[in-house]
Amino acid sequence: MKVVMDTSFLVTATKWKVDWFKELEEHRLYIIPDVEDELLELSKGKGKDAESARIALVRLEHTDVLPQPANVNGTDNALLELAKEGYCIATQDIKLKERIKKIGGHVAFIRQRKTVSIE
Repeated sequence: MKVVMDTSFLVTATKWKVDWFKELEEHRLYIIPDVEDELLELSKGKGKDAESARIALVRLEHTDVLPQPANVNGTDNALLELAKEGYCIATQDIKLKERIKKIGGHVAFIRQRKTVSIE
């Protein structure tokens, strides 16, 4: 399965020390330019989220970046479009999860601070 990771998933996984590469090793992993931009912006700050964003960026160096869906504004809407195309979206964002499930898409998320589940 092709899995597109969002910022909330990457920052949370890093903060909770969940090895997303190992947990999702059977899947092809991607990000989109908006997620990369969000991580770069977040990494400029201070605190645990900024540190987690910096670590995530280093770990993502060899991850494929999908083209941003055309004519879509906002990261969540772009991820929703990719879910419609059959990609699984890895997120910790509850509202985004609900929107994806509503259209029949697949969602990956961190369960019990240690494993990644796909629904």
